[in-house]
Amino acid sequence: MRRAFIWLSGADPTILKDCTSLSNTEKIRFAGLGSLILVPAVLGTFSMAYAVSTLTRHAALYVLAGICWGVIVLLIDRYLISTLHKSTVPGAGGRTVPVVARLVFAVLVGIAVAHPLVLLWFDDSLVQTIDENRRSKVEERRAKADADVAAVPVPVASAKPLEDARIARVTRLDCLSQLKTYEQSNVRKQLPCGISSGEENCGPRCRDIQRKFDQVDGEIKALDGRISLAKGEDQKTRKAYDDRVRDIRDQAAHDVADINARHSTDYLARVAALDQLKRGSGHVLTVEWFMICFFVFVDVLPMTMKITTPVGAYEHVRDTRLLQVVATERARQAAISTGRTEQAIATANADAERVLGEMEVLTRVPVEVLAAREAQVAAFEQGVRALRARSRNDSAVTEAEILSIRGLDQEAFARAMSRTEEFMRQR
Repeated sequence: MRRAFIWLSGADPTILKDCTSLSNTEKIRFAGLGSLILVPAVLGTFSMAYAVSTLTRHAALYVLAGICWGVIVLLIDRYLISTLHKSTVPGAGGRTVPVVARLVFAVLVGIAVAHPLVLLWFDDSLVQTIDENRRSKVEERRAKADADVAAVPVPVASAKPLEDARIARVTRLDCLSQLKTYEQSNVRKQLPCGISSGEENCGPRCRDIQRKFDQVDGEIKALDGRISLAKGEDQKTRKAYDDRVRDIRDQAAHDVADINARHSTDYLARVAALDQLKRGSGHVLTVEWFMICFFVFVDVLPMTMKITTPVGAYEHVRDTRLLQVVATERARQAAISTGRTEQAIATANADAERVLGEMEVLTRVPVEVLAAREAQVAAFEQGVRALRARSRNDSAVTEAEILSIRGLDQEAFARAMSRTEEFMRQR
């Protein structure tokens, strides 16, 4: 696992082997850096998987898309971190423009990873907003259908007045029939249509009543014809009205079904819903920016840590090799330009070996001094523990002797460090 993390950090294994006694420390440092690079890739995997899941319901597709995007983010971040170097040699480390360019690119990758995760964070609210928008469109369409139906003129039954008139004629016809009967029976009777005389010999009066009876009966027959025609027209008008209303309702139902079927819940619909939430509440915008900044920070964290951490043994060993290569290549270029290739190469190799030897000494001496000091301190502490174990009866004298010896040891180490620093300055 450590090797995988070191590979992610972009460290050169051959240089790590030359870090002598600090090799394990440097491996721990670069393994930690590699683990930081893995974090944005994992987040990117979930981010893209969620984004693609809004477009398709096939789990295999969005899982595969998430894995591919996670690998892409991993490779990009590894390239950015592996091409960023620190150095104690002037001009050999990361310059401002390349560093800023890498940071800007890392920020863009962080934003690309963060945006789907923001939508995932608000997923329930976004789904609710999208569903409310759908219901609102459905209600608007149904309200429009109701308004269209109300705007259609309601047909008026033209046969109704004729039927009322026929009823009145039938009532008068019945009344005339009763009046004729009373008149023939010599009974005096007052009815709405007239009064019987109650006298014998009703010939003229009966003929007058019969004439009126025939006239009303003819009117009833005429009304029956007109009513029949009017009912036919009413049926056509009503059928046209019902067809129009049914067409409006059917079109509304079709539009509602189309709204329900085509109302999108994809990525863009969720982005629009998020904008709608932001317009409704300022806290949503605050949370969105906080999450984006957080995920961007997670993506640029490996580069930030590599830039800000102190130079270690790995960088010193790399500088040594870099100086050797630069010196050799410059000498070869100079030799080729002057024509004295072999002599220049030999001189360059000698200079490179000399520089390499000096750099190795400068790199090795402090490390060896510190290693020797650690070994000396460990041996000293072991001797102190043994002395305490043997001198249990006279512990006060023993502690005084130990303090005295510690003081002498510190003075000796200080003199050794001073000589080491003087030697380094002379080199």
